[in-house]
Amino acid sequence: MDEESWFSVTPEEITARQARWCVGAGVVIDAFAGVGGNAIQFAQMCQRVVAIDIDPKKVAMAYNNGKIYGLEDFIDFIVRDFFQLAPFLTVLKISKF
Repeated sequence: MDEESWFSVTPEEITARQARWCVGAGVVIDAFAGVGGNAIQFAQMCQRVVAIDIDPKKVAMAYNNGKIYGLEDFIDFIVRDFFQLAPFLTVLKISKF
């Protein structure tokens, strides 16, 4: 992690607690992923995580951190400005008949 990330990453205990709220969720979007602290915890509880950050260096660190936890195959890492990408994200609603 770089110096900025040490100050901006959410502590693991907090992200783990937040991720427990999402147990079993299909897809979680981490809109400002940084070095992946939240995305890693969400990937342990959910089926898939989309981790988005505008900084390619942060995304590379997030990928490396996901790999350390063995979760890189459960997280899609995207280098983009979330605000430009957001209008193209859709939610699929599956209803039971």
